Amino acid sequence: MLVLSWQKCYGERAEKKNDDGEDVLISVFDDRIVMETYQENGFIRTNILHEDGTTEELFTKTTPY
Repeated sequence: MLVLSWQKCYGERAEKKNDDGEDVLISVFDDRIVMETYQENGFIRTNILHEDGTTEELFTKTTPY
């Protein structure tokens, strides 16, 4: 379970690697936390946790350069 003070972390941002070696970007906003995982399969998985506890999971296909 994720517990934090929204105002205390507002504006924070972290870039890390997950256990699969994929890049993960976590951003904290005043009303939500957004975690973007740059997956090995070419998709970006975006998980959004809203202040009221609702969640979203979105997938975006990246385009090769």
